[in-house]
Amino acid sequence: MRSPGEHMSARSAVGERIRTLRTARGWTQAALAARLGQVGMTLSQSNLARLESGERNVTLDDLYGVALALDCPPLALLAPGDGTPVKVGTRGESPARLRAWFVGRQPLDTVRDHGVYREHVGRLREPAGMTLGPFLREVAGQLDADDLDGQAEIIRAAQDYLRGAARAVRVAQQRQKG
Repeated sequence: MRSPGEHMSARSAVGERIRTLRTARGWTQAALAARLGQVGMTLSQSNLARLESGERNVTLDDLYGVALALDCPPLALLAPGDGTPVKVGTRGESPARLRAWFVGRQPLDTVRDHGVYREHVGRLREPAGMTLGPFLREVAGQLDADDLDGQAEIIRAAQDYLRGAARAVRVAQQRQKG
């Protein structure tokens, strides 16, 4: 158990989420390692144990493969579910703030050039042809059902999506008139 105010390392946070999601499915480490093999990834039970304990750095290949094997989006593995702050640089960030940062909703306080940040976020926005249903399912799949911050994120994401869709419709209508 961590003491109040203690920050978890990023790799420990990912390992904890892997363990939490694996045990929620009733799987052993050996079962998850076997499932990883089924999706085309080789990760031994001992290396999986090292990932879960935070002893092994998580590669992007690990992250994507484990997410695929656990049937969850990679974002679900990146922030702890218990509210423990994760060390980012020299400070701890809450899981809710990390999720907002990951999806481009909000920069961390250390962002110096918000214009550059917004430019990058603009490139990450959902394509105009994406329908709301799959988008909301994707966002909802990244959050715990009892996570009120996460539920608020879903609502904000839906509002952002609808505002963007409304703007796209207005622009398309103006082009047709023009």
